[in-house]
Amino acid sequence: MIVKGAFMSESILVVDDDPVMRKMMSSIVSRRLGLPIAEVESGEQALGRLARGGVGLALIDYRMPGM
Repeated sequence: MIVKGAFMSESILVVDDDPVMRKMMSSIVSRRLGLPIAEVESGEQALGRLARGGVGLALIDYRMPGM
C-alpha cells in the first residue's frame, strides 16, 4: 500500500553516481507515485540537498565513491 499523504509537500531524493540508474529510479518513482523528484550524484550533494529541507524520502546507492 502506498500512502501519499505523508509526502505530498516534499520531494523524493534519488542519490546515485550512475546516471542511468539515477534516471531509471527517478522515472519509476515519479510514474508510480506522481511526486516531485530531486536527483543528485554524490553523497556530498545529498547532504547539501537534505540540509535545505523539503525531502520526505531518500533513495540512496550505498556503494558510491567517497562514502
